[in-house]
Amino acid sequence: MANEGARKPNADEIDLSAGEAVKAIGAKVAEISQATAYTLIKERKAPKPRPRTTRVMERVIATLEEMNGISPTEELVWKGAKARKGITTSQKFSAFTWKTLHDGQKIGRYWLDMGESTIAERGLCKQCPWEPTETMEHIMTQCKATGQKLIWKLAKRLWRKTGLEWIMPTMGMILGIHLAEVKGSEGKKLDGRTRLLQIIISESAYLIWLVRNEWKIEKEQDERRCHTANEIEARWKAAITKRLRLDWALTNKYAHGKLALRWSVVKRTWHNIHEPGNRRALKTDLFESGVIVGSSSGRRPPGRNR
Repeated sequence: MANEGARKPNADEIDLSAGEAVKAIGAKVAEISQATAYTLIKERKAPKPRPRTTRVMERVIATLEEMNGISPTEELVWKGAKARKGITTSQKFSAFTWKTLHDGQKIGRYWLDMGESTIAERGLCKQCPWEPTETMEHIMTQCKATGQKLIWKLAKRLWRKTGLEWIMPTMGMILGIHLAEVKGSEGKKLDGRTRLLQIIISESAYLIWLVRNEWKIEKEQDERRCHTANEIEARWKAAITKRLRLDWALTNKYAHGKLALRWSVVKRTWHNIHEPGNRRALKTDLFESGVIVGSSSGRRPPGRNR
C-alpha cells in the first residue's frame, strides 16, 4: 500500500482541520512554568474524595458555619488541621484530626467488615449496650468507659470562669476546633478566649481518645479495670497545666526569637483561669506588670553552652 501511494501521480487531499482543535487543548509548553505544570498534574492525578470523608467534612463545615457565621472551604479545614501557628492544638491532636476527618480510625465498622467473629468483637462497645457498634461520636460524647462525661464536665467548669457560654462539643466542633472563633457581645473575635477554647477542646478530646485506647487495648474492656474518676481528673488537669506552661515558655524571646508568642496574647488566653485555695489548681498568676515571671532572664541551666 505504501508503494501504491508513492506511485500515485497526484497526492490525496487529507482533511487537517481537526488539527486546529487539537492545538487548542492544554497549555503551550513555551508559556507554562514548571510549578504550574506540576500543580496541574497533581490535580489531574489527585484521587477523588471518599464518600465517608465527604460526609465528615460536610458535618464539620456545617458546625463551623453555625459557630462563626461563615462557611469555610474544605481546603481551609484541611490546611487548618495541620497548622502549627500559635501552638493552639498539639501535633498529636492534629494527626488525630487528620485521620478522623478521613474516617480512617480503626474502630467500629473497620473490624466488623472483616467478618471473623473473634476480630469483629473489637468493633463493639461492651460497656454501652444501647450503642454496640463503636463510632468516634460515641467515644467522644456518649461512651461510659472513655471518661468523656467527666472530662467535658471539667472542661465546662474551667470555661465558665471566662463568663462566656459553654457549648457542649460535637464531633463537628472537635474536628473543626482549629477554625472555631469565640466572639464578644459586639461580634468581635476574642483572640485570647478563642485560643483557650481551642486548647481546652483539643486537649480534652485527645485525652478521651487516650483513655479509650488504654481501656480497649491494655485493659481489654474489663469493667473492673476502668479508669477511676480521680485518675481521669488528675490527667486532665496535668494536660491543661502542661499547655499553660508551654505557652508561658514559648514567650521567651531569648530562646525562640521571632517565633516566640506574644505575652499579651498568652495573658488574654489564661486570664482569670484559676481556683483560689486549691493547691492542685491551674496556676495563672504568672504575670506581673507586663512581664511573665521567670521568662525574661533567658538564663540557661548550668553546664549548657550558649
